[in-house]
Amino acid sequence: MKDKIQLLRKKGVVLTIQRLAVLNYLQEQGSHPTAEEIHRALRSHYPTLSLATVYNTLETLKQAGLVSELVVGKEKRFDLAEESHHHFHCRVCGRIYDVPVQCSVAAQGTIDGHAVETVQALFIGVCADCVRSAQQVEDCRPYRCAVCGWVYDPARGNDTPGTPFSRLPEDWCCKVCGAARDRFVPVEVTLLKRRTSEGDSSN
Repeated sequence: MKDKIQLLRKKGVVLTIQRLAVLNYLQEQGSHPTAEEIHRALRSHYPTLSLATVYNTLETLKQAGLVSELVVGKEKRFDLAEESHHHFHCRVCGRIYDVPVQCSVAAQGTIDGHAVETVQALFIGVCADCVRSAQQVEDCRPYRCAVCGWVYDPARGNDTPGTPFSRLPEDWCCKVCGAARDRFVPVEVTLLKRRTSEGDSSN
């Protein structure tokens, strides 16, 4: 933080309590917050701090090269302008992660004769935590035989206790009617189809 304070002074930017608070928050959180989130987090310590002041502070710090602005969808998020890096946005949980990717264009500083000042790349997908959570849900999901209705439930321990349906052998079959594995569907899908058919029959 000392180097950032020195840089502020070097650029002739007056060091205020608000500017230092915003810088500290961005450094401590690393969550790429919006201006509104920064305001909510700081106003308990600085009751007179307005949202307009936060916006003005972020703009000043951005112009000084200490803060970078990242546009995700319709939101503007803010990050400390440290080493050049890209970002990964999880479309499931919404979190944003720094990605240490080297960019040849940024290193070169020009492209087709154009002077490059900043480079921003946003990767969108599913983060590792959400992938693991989805896999855990899938591992516990029961499957119903579309032929006879028998349910394979890993949690119940029938047939092959604790084995997720996706990890059953290819030649595995229904223990009641002998239907192949590909005749099984997730219980949620089965219930949804049943509700839909019941709704159609009532019309």
